[in-house]
Amino acid sequence: MSQKYKKLQLVGLILGLTLLGGQVVSSVAKSENSGNPFDALWEAVNELYGLVEGLQVQVNDIETRVAHLTLEEIAMLQWWKIEWEGTIRVDSPGFENLCFDGENIWLLNVIDDSVSKLDISDGSLVGTYEVDDYPRGICFDGSSIWVTNMRDDTVTKLDTSNGNLLGTYSVGSSPWDICFDGEYIWVTNMHDDTLTKLRANDGSLVGTYLTGNDPRGICFDGKYIWVTNMDDDTLSKHWRGDGRLLGTYTVGRNPIDVCFDGKYIWVTNMGDDTVTKLATSGSLIGTYSVGSMPWGICFDGANIWVTNNDDHSVSKLDAMDGSLLKTYNVGLGPAGICYDGTNIWVASSESNRIYYILAD
Repeated sequence: MSQKYKKLQLVGLILGLTLLGGQVVSSVAKSENSGNPFDALWEAVNELYGLVEGLQVQVNDIETRVAHLTLEEIAMLQWWKIEWEGTIRVDSPGFENLCFDGENIWLLNVIDDSVSKLDISDGSLVGTYEVDDYPRGICFDGSSIWVTNMRDDTVTKLDTSNGNLLGTYSVGSSPWDICFDGEYIWVTNMHDDTLTKLRANDGSLVGTYLTGNDPRGICFDGKYIWVTNMDDDTLSKHWRGDGRLLGTYTVGRNPIDVCFDGKYIWVTNMGDDTVTKLATSGSLIGTYSVGSMPWGICFDGANIWVTNNDDHSVSKLDAMDGSLLKTYNVGLGPAGICYDGTNIWVASSESNRIYYILAD
């Protein structure tokens, strides 16, 4: 069968099934008074054949793009390629902590005393902004970023839109971590065993309160402030209103970080490679093994995620029963961790990389 006949056969089928034949009729009509109509017809056939070949290329491309998708993913319109693990290199040394502001990831750089703002869509650098000496803790209050500066005994408040400095405020000795309770900023001061409470709108001091020995991690559960005390192996519970200590509860060795899952309190114990789960009454629910030297912790709505600083991994636990669901290998020295509504972000300071993991 000749190539010309194949073209006519294919185009004839197209003409019979579509309205593209109108293009041929139009071409022939225009050429009746200016030459052989069969030449015009053949020109139109070749044009349509080119269109058909282009359609075939598009079909092949679609088939390639959806080959990795399940029917359920197609039904859910998940047309993107799912990446279970990704890496973003950040050319800034010594970052240990990070947080999410609803649009961007904010990354602390403890060596050069700055904060970097990253676009969550591709990890690109939006801007880098100076803070004070040795930034360690970071949180978002709904409009501003707050950073603890360990060697200056201060906290810095930045505008999330442009990184401009909004204020610097004195707190206790060696501020470590920081959280927001909807109205106030709370800071753990590791060297004088206190909590500082600041008014978020203007940074004014509300109060300073004694807590446990060597306070580190801090979180808010909607009613109480919770603080890990590294040298006491305890967790302190403070009343949000006046900061008074309501209870102290034994956890694992050297607790360093804490988070709330909507019902329970979770603590990373870096000295015995465990996490502790407690009720808000302080009663122990369970203790679960993770990797070596667990550090940061966060909740994704269903699971608990823990960075294991010494064995360069991240553990994913079922928040219901604490069972280990999966372990992810990441770069050297993972520390800070946060959730952006889709991905888990991990700061791996010794490798100058940020890792993101789809939280499903």
